[in-house]
Amino acid sequence: PAGQPGSVVFAGEGAGAFAGTGAAVFAGQGAAEFDGQFQAGIFAGQGQAQFDGSGQVNFATQLGGGVVGGFNNFAGSADFQGAGIVGAVGTGTAAFNGQGLGIVQ
Repeated sequence: PAGQPGSVVFAGEGAGAFAGTGAAVFAGQGAAEFDGQFQAGIFAGQGQAQFDGSGQVNFATQLGGGVVGGFNNFAGSADFQGAGIVGAVGTGTAAFNGQGLGIVQ
């Protein structure tokens, strides 16, 4: 499907890496890594998350497993593995590897 001018949309299985300023979202099964400075981000799903940097990270576990959360004014690396969704707005790199839907703008 077509996205907004300057955007990249992909669906299926594979890997991609993007650098710049804007927004990035990955939803599906696999891994996502965000490196840089992000004003805001969200995440939800089942799997593993690792934050290495500075900023505010909030999360809550859900009955039956899984987690939902967000991060604000975060600088560093945020890595996610499993099934779910993650998105961030800021400057840096976003890399996805797995099966799902990715949008970068």
